[in-house]
Parts: sequence; C-alpha cells; structure tokens
Amino acid sequence: MISVFTLLRSAGPYTLLPLAMVALLSACRSVTPDTRPAQHVLVIVIDTLRADHLGTYGYSRNTTPFLDTLALEGTVFTHAVTTSSFTGEAISSLFTGQYPSATPWGAGWYARPAPDATTLAMSFREQGYATALFSNSPVLDAPEFYRGFDTTWCGTEFGLSGQGPRLVARAMEWLEAHADQPTFTYLHFLDPHSPYAPTETYATRFGAPGTDAPLSLYEDVRQQVPALRASGFGPGDARFEDLVRRYDGEIAFIDDTVKGLFAGLEALGLKNDTLAVVTSDHGEEFLEHGFVEHAWTLYPEVHRIPLILWEPGRIPVTRNETTVSLVDIMPTLAALQELPAREGSGTPLLQSRDDGTWFAAPSAAPRVMELLIQSRCLVRAVVQEDTLYVAYWQWRSPEECATAAGALRKTRAALLDGSMEPVDTRGIIVKEALYDLGTDPGAQHDIAAAAPEEVARWRTYLLDYLKTCPPQLPDRFKATRDETSLNEAEQQLLKNVADEFLQPPAPGSPHDHALESLGYL
Repeated sequence: MISVFTLLRSAGPYTLLPLAMVALLSACRSVTPDTRPAQHVLVIVIDTLRADHLGTYGYSRNTTPFLDTLALEGTVFTHAVTTSSFTGEAISSLFTGQYPSATPWGAGWYARPAPDATTLAMSFREQGYATALFSNSPVLDAPEFYRGFDTTWCGTEFGLSGQGPRLVARAMEWLEAHADQPTFTYLHFLDPHSPYAPTETYATRFGAPGTDAPLSLYEDVRQQVPALRASGFGPGDARFEDLVRRYDGEIAFIDDTVKGLFAGLEALGLKNDTLAVVTSDHGEEFLEHGFVEHAWTLYPEVHRIPLILWEPGRIPVTRNETTVSLVDIMPTLAALQELPAREGSGTPLLQSRDDGTWFAAPSAAPRVMELLIQSRCLVRAVVQEDTLYVAYWQWRSPEECATAAGALRKTRAALLDGSMEPVDTRGIIVKEALYDLGTDPGAQHDIAAAAPEEVARWRTYLLDYLKTCPPQLPDRFKATRDETSLNEAEQQLLKNVADEFLQPPAPGSPHDHALESLGYL
C-alpha cells in the first residue's frame, strides 16, 4: 500500500493533491473506525500564522510539508476565522469558548479569561486528565491563562525566535512521565511572529537574501510605513520580499518543529491515540490594506487562520468550507472527548452518527470578531460565508497606525496610570464597510454604499450581540491583576518562567527525538 507521505513526496514540493485523491487515500487505509475518546489531546497554536501561507490552503511556496500531510489525514476547515487579531483576546476566546466582549475581562491590552470562567484546561482536569501548557508567547503572562493546568513551562521574553524545539523537548519530557494517563497538552509556538529571524538554513529556504540590510518589522518598518511606501517598498521590492521570505522561513522552521513533535509522540508510543488540533491565533499583514504586522485591523489577512483536526480512524478526512471560529474549538473538543458541555459563543464542528463515527457539520451561523486595543483601531466584524461586515468605533488610517506604533509604550502607560480614558466601545460607529469575499477574497472593494440595506442588517446583528455583553473593565484595572481566584498551587506555576525556559533541555531520553529529527542533537 502506498502511504500518504510517499504520494506527497512523489507529487513534488509545490503540488497539492486534489480532494478526490484525499478521499481515495482515506478509503485505501482500511482503518477501522474508532469511536473511543482519545487518550491524549494536543492543541497546537502557531502564532501569527496566516492561512494562505500554508500549502494545504493554496500557497505556492512549500512552507508546510508536514502540516500538509496532517491535513491529508484529517478535517481541514478552509474558512476558519479568529476572534481577534490580538493574541490576548484570541487565546482568551480559545480557552473559554467566548467572544472577547462576552465577559468583562476578554478585551483590550490585558485581555485574559475571566477569573470565574471554566477554561478548556479546567474542563479536562475535572475529568481526570493531566494538563500542561508549554508556551513562549510573552502575551500569555496573566495568571488566568494558567488556570486548570497542572504544569506550565513558559517564556515571557519578547523578540526570541527559534525556541520551538525547546518547547517540544519539554512537552516530550512531560508526556513521557504521563504516558499511562489521559493528558491535555497546549503548545503555543511564538514563531513566525516578528522579529522574523530564522536560522540561515530557513532564512534562505525560499531564496537568497534580497538585501544586505534586512529590515526589522518593529524598528525599521512599522513606524516608517508611509515613507517606505513612498520609496517603493511593497510587492516586488527587494526589501519587502526579503521580509516575507523570512516570515515564510519561520513558518518552515515551525513546520519542521511540529514534525519533530509528532516524531516524539511516535517514539513514546502515543501517536496512535492522540487527537490533535492545529490552528493559529491570527494572521499577519503585508500591506494588503496599507499597513504591516497584526492587531490593527480585522481584514482577511489577519482574520483567516488554519484549522486542522487530526486523529486517523476517528476524525473524518475532508475539507469543509463553512465559516468556523476559534470559539468552536472548546465545544468541539468537549463533544469528541465526552466532556460536559459549557455555555459559550461556539458550537461543535463535528457531529456523531448513531454508530459513533463523526462527520463535519459546523453551524453556518455568523461569526463575530473584535479588536479592542485602545490606542489602535477599535473594530468589530461579522463574517458569514462570503459576507464580511466591518464596523469601527475608532478608525486609524495606515499613516495614523504608524504614528500610534511609535507612541505604543506611551499610550500603554497612559492607560495604566489613568491619564488616558478608554474609548467607549459601545458608542457611535464611525466607519462601516461591507465586502463580498466570494468575488473579492482579499476585501479590497468596499460595497457598503451600494448595499445600504445589507449594511443595516449586519449593523443590527452586531449591535444586538453587544446588548448581550457586559461592560468591559478598564485596562488599567485589569493590569493590576490583584483579583484572582488562583489557588496557591496555581500561583506557584507562575514562577516557572523565562530563567528556566532559557536553560537547555537535559539529553538522554525519548523526548530527544523532537530535537534529533531537526538536527539539534
């Protein structure tokens, strides 16, 4: 029998197998359907990974050969969206199944799960799972993100690239120690988030450097976008193309890192009883709407994310085009793993037949997205299939975004000391836009003026949603982090941060497969 991996290699690095071939491969595997909950559940978040830079989502560069093989063996949601283009808001949604504004704690610079919320990790721990979080995202530093985890291993330093293999090594150590009991593991890889600093192998994966002086996204680009664009910076310009190549190089690095993770699972004998979810918190802008980075807008380049569910023999092999959201992951895992259902904003993406097998049948209901960072655009959006409605409570042009980026630390300090009052995110909508993503997938042509009734319908939908939401707490009150229901053991977890994170893992155990497969040992 020819394996999926053999066929993929023979197809060539830039070839995607058609959907019909995926179905044929599924039929040829002769896997007996497994209706039991998985022993091990793995949620993998790859920070700042936009969907259209993966091969399985149609990208021309071979950035994700391993993730593409996982996609061939599971369910791919081709129209998955985040709840926010800011990590804190998005991951709060992932952990609680709630949109950012659905709780008083879920929005803004210091967004985090509400202290009284039952998080995803808590749901698993209540059912007897050992739980662990491994992250090198400095945004996940509020204690509420760690609620429900027995073990946390986190880096909190900004600007570090290439730390993914260390996360994998630590995760392998932990999984080896808990191999005989059910586990829930959350891994959050910071790359390909800026600074786009892959090793030379990955920096040149997609071509030689186009410039002798590579630009830094934060120091050289973000605050100088207007001047750079006036000098020709953009698609086709060597400086711009070098930036994108380095971003893609980090994606390729993380793809190999995840490959190492699965090699470690196989070495430990856990792979065949693992349910994996692979997704991202948000994408990244590369001047599609005049600016760079993320957490400034909610356009498709930042709101579309990958979402792959993988467990051969139980998760169906299919591609589903229904619009789905990060808030749907928590109820989906609850259904698959027979956890108690929780009230939230999402719905299960898979449903069970009478014989216990599963099929993809997500709700076609609209999905809400929000970005409520005070010094940036304050924006909410609704997306349903081919329709995207966007409403701004505070609008900043690309030029104003560049100015705001330069004053970032000052504005954050002003929010904390109270000299800047938060903008009312329930006040007057100052700008609206409507896009037909079917004919305009990049949301380049606003059709709001030609469809006033459609705009009014979606405005009403969004405002009705806000009527169900509690008032948000001001950022400066969230930042104190004085009020928390963490117990003493959970508080102790917070001490496991950067110092230990930067120490190399101890060699000599099966978890080395994670690093060995990448050439680190």
